[in-house]
Amino acid sequence: MRFRPAFLAAILLGAFSNVLAVQNAAVPIHRVLMNVELGTGINDVKKTYPPIKPWPMTRELNGRVVRIQLQRPDSKVFPIGVDRISLRVLGEQVIMVKAVFDAAQTRKESLADLVRQLAAQYGEPRRIGMTYGWQDDHTLLKAYDEPLPLPKSKGVELRTAVEIVDLDAYPSLQP
Repeated sequence: MRFRPAFLAAILLGAFSNVLAVQNAAVPIHRVLMNVELGTGINDVKKTYPPIKPWPMTRELNGRVVRIQLQRPDSKVFPIGVDRISLRVLGEQVIMVKAVFDAAQTRKESLADLVRQLAAQYGEPRRIGMTYGWQDDHTLLKAYDEPLPLPKSKGVELRTAVEIVDLDAYPSLQP
């Protein structure tokens, strides 16, 4: 029996796309980080982390997305082992949550440890440089070392960070 090259290519392409579909549909990414769920309203975040003073907010250049960076002095309640939490808000909904661990937590749980934990839950990550990522149809999860400037010096310190992004709000990030 002889196969035409176009027919054979169609079979192989179909098989390859099925493998990719299975990888994508494996385990849905958990959409909650630091008790903040993607899509939740900013008022719910204020209930979770009651502000002591107004949170510092900046608008991205497009004017639609607001960046909020929380640190321990900004809230009455704050997670142990976390140096800062960054949020991106579109309208009134959270579309990105990033947690950067403090130095002690980074020493206790390195990037490699965090990646091992997440790989056990979500499978092998995609890796670009030292950024590890997992993705489903609606959510992107990344783990990496965040460079933070050292006080009174020109150097940086690497801290373990984890981030979740709502891909429905960022269609340019979808494959």
